[in-house]
Amino acid sequence: AYYASQGSARPWSPTVLARVRDEASLRGRHVMREALEQRGLPSK
Repeated sequence: AYYASQGSARPWSPTVLARVRDEASLRGRHVMREALEQRGLPSK
């Protein structure tokens, strides 16, 4: 529903799968939590 409301005709699942396909596709997201914690911004 969200993608359609934003004008996207493609389903969300291929987009999400592409974002987590491998380490390169994560583009740094795999180390974000550690980086934030090192800056004093803990998360659960």
